[in-house]
Amino acid sequence: AIMLVACCILTYMAVWMHKRAKAETDHAKAQLQSLITAGNVIGIAMLAIVSVLREGIETALFLSALAYGGTKLSITGGLVGLALGIGLVWLLISGTRRVPLHLFFRYSSLLLIVIAAGLLGSAVNTLQGVGVFPGPTAPLFDISSVLADNSGVGIFLRGLFGYNSSPTPPQFGLWAAYLVVAVIVWWRGYARKA
Repeated sequence: AIMLVACCILTYMAVWMHKRAKAETDHAKAQLQSLITAGNVIGIAMLAIVSVLREGIETALFLSALAYGGTKLSITGGLVGLALGIGLVWLLISGTRRVPLHLFFRYSSLLLIVIAAGLLGSAVNTLQGVGVFPGPTAPLFDISSVLADNSGVGIFLRGLFGYNSSPTPPQFGLWAAYLVVAVIVWWRGYARKA
């Protein structure tokens, strides 16, 4: 269930980024500017705390979904992810003037859609494993000889995108249907803005 909730939240975030990113960014800048002008240090601190808290809740939900999906979380992986996150923030802060933020939001919303599709596929796989989700449980295909999902790159792909080298027909079908519909909606939304 937590994977389905995480899938819904990630889908919502992708849609929200598409519809509201510019307005929310402009609003946050205006709000921050008014707090700075007024010298309201507590207001600035509260704005930062609420922003970080919201992101922290989303991260905890995402990591919970990964853990329930059978992905082994490790301290090393967490530290590497933290280091990559810090590096990304540094790049964004140092390159904000050079990288158009609308492109950043556009493609990070697409990444959220792909991650949400993986969570949906993993949720279907888990629910079928416990006998709650109907449908055939025999694998639709098995490409584990090419890229196994339990070692090396396959573990990374399974953890981040819900990769499964031997999905069931319902798992693959729902994953593909969600991905196709969500990417079409994403594409049309940005094509309209252009």
